[in-house]
Order: sequence, then C-alpha cells, then structure tokens
Amino acid sequence: MKRLVLTGATLLLALACTAFAAGDSDRGAVLYQNCATCHGDDAGGMYLSNAPALAGQYEWYLETQLKNFQSGIRGTHAEDVQGQMMKPFSLTLGDEKAVVDVVAYIGTLEAAPQAAKIVGDAAAGKSAYGTCTACHGANGEGNPTLKAPRLSGLPDWYIARQLHSFKQGFRGTRSDDAAGQTMRPMTLALDDTAINNLAAYISGLSRGASVAGTATTVRPSSTSGTATSTTAGGLLVAKVSGEHVPYSNPLEVGNPLFAACASCHGNEGEGNAKFNAPRLAGQEAWYLSRQLQNWQDGIRGTHPKDVFGMQMRPLAASLRGGQVQKLAAYISGLAGDYSEATLNGDVKAGAATFNTCASCHGANGEGNKALNAPKLQGLPDWYIARQLQAFKAGVRGQNPRDQYGQQMRPMAVGLSNEAVIDVASFIATLRPGIEPLKVATTASPSASGGGGSAAGKAAYGTCLACHGANGEGNQALNAPRIAGQQAWYLEQQLRNFRKGVRGTHAEDIFGKTMAPMAAGLASDQAVSDVSAYVATLSGAKSAATLGGDASAGKAAYGTCMACHGANGEGNQALNAPKLGGLQDWYVARQLKNFKTGVRGAHAEDTFGKMMAPMAMALDDAAVNNVAAYIATLPE
Repeated sequence: MKRLVLTGATLLLALACTAFAAGDSDRGAVLYQNCATCHGDDAGGMYLSNAPALAGQYEWYLETQLKNFQSGIRGTHAEDVQGQMMKPFSLTLGDEKAVVDVVAYIGTLEAAPQAAKIVGDAAAGKSAYGTCTACHGANGEGNPTLKAPRLSGLPDWYIARQLHSFKQGFRGTRSDDAAGQTMRPMTLALDDTAINNLAAYISGLSRGASVAGTATTVRPSSTSGTATSTTAGGLLVAKVSGEHVPYSNPLEVGNPLFAACASCHGNEGEGNAKFNAPRLAGQEAWYLSRQLQNWQDGIRGTHPKDVFGMQMRPLAASLRGGQVQKLAAYISGLAGDYSEATLNGDVKAGAATFNTCASCHGANGEGNKALNAPKLQGLPDWYIARQLQAFKAGVRGQNPRDQYGQQMRPMAVGLSNEAVIDVASFIATLRPGIEPLKVATTASPSASGGGGSAAGKAAYGTCLACHGANGEGNQALNAPRIAGQQAWYLEQQLRNFRKGVRGTHAEDIFGKTMAPMAAGLASDQAVSDVSAYVATLSGAKSAATLGGDASAGKAAYGTCMACHGANGEGNQALNAPKLGGLQDWYVARQLKNFKTGVRGAHAEDTFGKMMAPMAMALDDAAVNNVAAYIATLPE
C-alpha cells in the first residue's frame, strides 16, 4: 500500500449525520494491515508516506471519506495526486461492512502527535481559527451534528495540504460533494502565509473530548473585529480583521432546527461578516422558504462560481418534510442587531438609483410578496452588493427554473460597479418605521434635444439584458423582439407601464417584470429617447415555436388587417402597432391576455379595450394559427 489520505481539515456545515452500524474491530484489525504500511500500526500517520493520523478521528467521518474515495467524490481530480493513490486502496474494501469494520478498528487506536513540519505563526493562526471554531470547536474537537471532523491531532503539513486542495479546487467543487462544497469558500480568502499560520495553530491543539449528540453552538462574537470587503471568484466577500473571541450558547430557547444556522448567522439571526453570512432576522418567511427550497432543488448553489451558495446547499438539503417552513417561520420572528456599513458608497446616489428598485421592493425596502420582491431592510451592504454582482455575472438568474431570479437579473445588469456599491450602501440604511432618504432621479440629458439616439442608447443599457443588444428578444427571458417597432407605440406602452395601466394585473407575471424597468426611465423625455433608439434597431427575427397553421391563420388575420395592415405594418391613426417581426409565442400570449382580461381591462387602457373583443372571438387553436401567420409577415 502506498498512501492513505483521509481529510481532516474539512467541512463546515452539511447534512445531518448518518447513523452508522457498529463494526467488527477484530475483522477490521486484519483489514487494517494494508493501511498500516502508510498510516502506521497505531494509525498515527507518517510524513514520508503523506499519510495523516487517523487515530482519534470520528468513525462516521472516516467511513464517509472512504466511501467518497470509493464513489469517486474524492481522488479523481487530475492534480490530486495523493487522493488518486488512495482511491484504489479504498476499493479493496469490497463492501460496506468492510469499511465499517476497518473504521471500528481504527477507533480503538491511540497515537502520539507528529512533529511539526511547517513554519507558521501560531499566534496569528489562532486569530484566523476564530472562524473555524463555529464548527470544529475551540479545541478542534469537531462536531458530528455539524458534520465537522476532529482537527486536533492532525499534523500541520496535512492540514495545510487540505486547505490548499480546497482553495485550488481539487476538493469541494463537485456537485455531489455537498459537504466539501461547504468548506471551499472558507479557504478562498487564505493566502499561503495564512494557511501555514492556521495549520501551525491547529496542530498544536490538545486532544479534546469527543462531542456527542447535539453540540453547543460556538461562534465568534458578532461585535469583534473590523469589517472590510474583498472579492473571491469575482464576487464580493466580507472580511473581518482582529481577534475573534468565541463564546458558547446552547440555544436552550428557540427552534432546534436553527442551531446549525446560528453557527454562522448568529443566535438572533444578526449575521456575521466573517462567515459571509447575511442578517436573516425579520426576513419574510415566504422568501426564506423559497430560497431554502431553491437550494434543495439545485436552482441555487450549483453554479461553479457560486461558492457561498454551495456552502448553503447541503444545509438546506438536510431539511425534510415541513422543516423548511418551520425554520423559515422561526427566523422571521428573530430580531438580531443590524450590522455597520462596510462599503462607504455614495448613499445619496444610491437613493436615486433605488427609485427603480422601490417599484417592487417598496420605498423603505419592506418587500412585496405579490411581486415576489423580498424585504431588503436590514441586509448588510456587502451582501446586497454581492447579490447584485451575482445577478450581473449570471451566477444568479440564469437557471431556467429561477423565474424570479430571471426577473431580477436585468435590473442588476444595468448597474455599473460603482452604482452597485452606492445602492447597496443606501439599502443598508433602511430601517422599519424610519423615513428613508429620498432623492429624485435626474433625467439623462438628450444629446439631440428630442428623442436623440445617444441618450436613448444609454437608457437602453438596462433593456438589452433581456431584449438583446439589437432588440432581437429572448424567449428564455420572456422578452419579445422590439427591434424596428414604431417609436410612438413603444412610447405609449412604456407610459402605460409607468402609470400602471399595464403590469399591475395579478396574473400579468411578465408585465410586472416590465413595470419597474419602465419606472426606471426618469422622465417623458427619457421614454421618448429610448423609444426612438429602439425603433432604429434591426435584430434578427427568431424562428417559429408554436407549430400553428399559418394558412388557417391567414384567413383569421382578415379581421386584424383592417387596423394592422395587410402586411402587419401598423397604423398610428388607428393606434394599431406594427406586427411584422414579432415572435409567434409573444403574439399568442398577448392575444390570450386580451381574451382573459389580463390586458385591456384597465380603465385607462383605451386602445387595449378595443383589442379585447377581437381576441375573444379566437379559440386557442385559432390564436396559435394567427400567431403563426403573423410570424411570416415582413418587417
């Protein structure tokens, strides 16, 4: 046997511990003879064999790692040399009973600690270890409840190697390594010196007593250290410098489901910048439930750059039955303190930008369930900025099942990095019952004085995220082709969205997405500018999708022709927009909206009311047919 490598410096939070069957240590002693070649007769490990100490480690953890090697969760990365060596030896344990037996034998062994091999500053490492204590314990004793292995007794070189493996992506990047994914984000902010210091401190920890049952929650005080910010993977990461003083709170009162959450988010949901854990206290239960469900379903936490989402996913996966709702309800009742600002953005500029956000999230960030807009009050500035950056970069809002994330993404895409910091700084000032700062949005000056394309092009920066750079549209985002549409009609519809004539019906999901975008246009002049610019675009038409009968649709179009023209060219005198170039799916949706009263029922929608009776004469097949025919019309 060459090298047996089992992880020690791993895991933060994960699934609830699995109950493992008792093993036969006598049979395990025979099986362990191969392992002893590298790990030693006493399982104390050997530096020259790259084999860590196994003695004293939790049996559930050793069993999990052996199974991870067997299944390929570990030991398959091209640069994980030691892991690749370990994988075939794990396979020699032919069945689950053999794994359990050899682990049972290892549990009977005791070993002396290995000599230090790494030069590190243990005092500096002690400060950095404040983060680790939340799961691994003040003395590195580990915590089975949090799936955190024992660290005390592990050699410094092995701890350093595993931290490097997580940081470099050799471990913790596979979608089936839920537990490893929770550890990786913790290592991304560590440089080589910090890793050596941390390893030096951990290797000096005395062997503590095993933790059994429900563990005391240990976390750094939320008031220690000074918060700053940096980036990891292009996303904002909160930092806290200074000494961290851990303390214990067994959560004697409250929902026991929250115990694991409290390790990072605080016992009162106040959040902890050191753990990149936002404030949860007081967030609406419906939103918390949805996000936990999104993590369970892989809608969040599966993007390769969503390192913090990966950290959350296994926690959510551990909740079963009605536990998601119970946990969400408990968190919504917490009243943890607010955190101090860290980003120092221009709050006044952020208040002006927030005018667009307020359309959905409320003037004071109170949220709006009807619009699927979460409460923003109380969220720390660094967390708001990170989420906006995630939406901008496509880390969030790209999953086809993330309907509400897709609605949010275009809002973020239109923000510069500076604007992200400014609006995050403003949102962090919002408090219940306190009137927020209000700043009027200033209109962009028109380069041409009236509908100028320069100003319109600038305003279109928000629109292009959904409608495309050339107005070609995007069905995945439910955004129609608008290229070449007549400016008068675009202007009319944008004003309708701004006034609530469109986008306010309870069933107009996609209209609600559009309403805040239109509200972001500061003035009538801005509406004119962007409409004039869109009218100059020439994005390509997309292929038909509905499979309607265009020949039958041509006959039905005879009625439409009177207003929209024989070739769908439109007629401003009759307030009939151009139809040529529109996608069949969009035409069909609007006809159905008119039929059902989603459009055309508002008291001020004069021209929509004219369309409603026309659509009512069409059954679903006729709707698809006429949409198919309109899709054949020239632009």
